[in-house]
Amino acid sequence: MWRVLLDLNVFVAYVLGLSKGRTDTAAQFLVQCVRDGSCALGPLQLVVSWGMLNRLEVVLMRLGYDPVASKGFAEAVAELARLGPFQEFPSVTLGGMGVVALKDEEDAHVLGTAVAGRARILITANFKDFDAELLRLVPGLVGEIKRPDHDLLVAHPKIAARWFREGNIDFR
Repeated sequence: MWRVLLDLNVFVAYVLGLSKGRTDTAAQFLVQCVRDGSCALGPLQLVVSWGMLNRLEVVLMRLGYDPVASKGFAEAVAELARLGPFQEFPSVTLGGMGVVALKDEEDAHVLGTAVAGRARILITANFKDFDAELLRLVPGLVGEIKRPDHDLLVAHPKIAARWFREGNIDFR
C-alpha cells in the first residue's frame, strides 16, 4: 500500500491540462492513478487535508474558475481519499507543533499533512519549496525527508509518474 500526497500544484496542473485539451500529462496520469486507487507500484491511498482542499478551491477561483466548479472539484478530491483502499477522510492537520522547519506556512502544512498521514511519497512540482528539509537524491527531482519514525520521498510529478507507470522507484 502506497500512501501518497499530491501537492496542490499537481491538482491545478491537472485542471489546467484538461481545460487546454491536453491528455496524458504527468499530473493527469497521477490523478488518474489516485482515482483508480492503484498503479504499477500497487494500491494507492491519497493523503490530503481539509486545509489543502480549502486552499485548492481558492487557487482555482483565483485562476478564474467558477466558484461552484472549484468547490465541486475540491469535494471530488476529498472523495478520492475517502474511496481509496483505506477509505480515509481528509485529515485536519494542526499547525504550531514545530515539527516542520519551512518558512512558508502552506508548504509547512503540506509537509505536516504528509508526515501526519504517513505518506510514503509527496509529489510536487515546487520541489525547491521543500529544500530546507530535503536530503537531495537527484537535485530538483527526488529527495528524502527523514524523521525518527518516518521517511518520506519527495518527487517531481514527471518522476513519480514514471515510477507509477513502471512499478519501480529509482533515482535516475
